[in-house]
Amino acid sequence: YTRASIQTLVDGGARPDIAQIGNETTPGMIMHVPTNPSQPDGTLTTTTPNGSTGNWDNLAQLYLAAISAVHEVDPTILIMLHLDRGGDFASSRNYIRNAQMRNVPFDYFGLSCYQEYQGGPSMCGPVLQQLVTEFASSSFKLVIAEYAVDATSQTTITNTIRGTNDIVHDLPNGRGAGTLFWEPTRGGGWGEGLFTRSGQSSTAIAARMMLYDQM
Repeated sequence: YTRASIQTLVDGGARPDIAQIGNETTPGMIMHVPTNPSQPDGTLTTTTPNGSTGNWDNLAQLYLAAISAVHEVDPTILIMLHLDRGGDFASSRNYIRNAQMRNVPFDYFGLSCYQEYQGGPSMCGPVLQQLVTEFASSSFKLVIAEYAVDATSQTTITNTIRGTNDIVHDLPNGRGAGTLFWEPTRGGGWGEGLFTRSGQSSTAIAARMMLYDQM
C-alpha cells in the first residue's frame, strides 16, 4: 500500500518531500483485530507509548517495512513519525527511544499541538525544548504536525498561529523544521480554520492570513 501510494504520487508529478508513516500513532498502527487475537499487529499495550517490548518489536517491523517501501520508490524522500502528545514529554521521549532502539530511521518527529487537547504552544513549547535537550546527539528535526486556531479572543488567535510557529522556529540548533495546519478550510472539535466556508466556496480570513505574512 505504501509503495503503491508513493509511486502514484511520483508518477503524477507530485513527489513528496516527506512521507509521514501513520497518523498520530501513539497507540501504534495496524491495530489489533479482536476476532483474531493471535494475529501479530502493531498495537501498543497501553494508551501511553511505552507498550510492551513484544508489541514495540511488531510496530518497528511495520515502520521498517513502510519506510523501506517509500525508499524503494525514491530513497531521497524523508521520513516523519507523528504522535498526538505535544504536551507530554515522557510519552514522546519513550516513543523516540523505542524507535531508536529498534533502528527505525526517521528524519522528523511530529507532534499535534491543539489548544483543546495538548494545551497549545504554552504546553508544547517546553516539551519541544526538552526533546531537543534529551536528543541533543540525534539529527532528527521537530515539527508541529497538526494545530488549529483557538478563536476565543484575538489574543488566543494570535497565540495559536504565531505562538505555535514561534516555539518551533525558536528551537536551538535549527532543530525546529516548521508547522502544518490542520485543517485550514474548516474547523472542528480541535479548533477553527483559516477560511470560512459557504457551500462549495471557501474564503480566507484576512486577519489570520496576515499573521503568516508577518512571520
